[in-house]
Amino acid sequence: MRVPFRGANTLFAISGEPVSAWLAVPGLILLAAVVIFLSALRIRKLEVNYGTE
Repeated sequence: MRVPFRGANTLFAISGEPVSAWLAVPGLILLAAVVIFLSALRIRKLEVNYGTE
């Protein structure tokens, strides 16, 4: 297997094409929607105590 990079960080190097915009933009919107949905589920279980201790 021929690797186009040299050095210690060779395992982390990716030589490939960037993702096209028609796939990247909806992907980011979907990721943001999932994060917001999971945050909403978690915050519903949050207990807030406004009383003094």
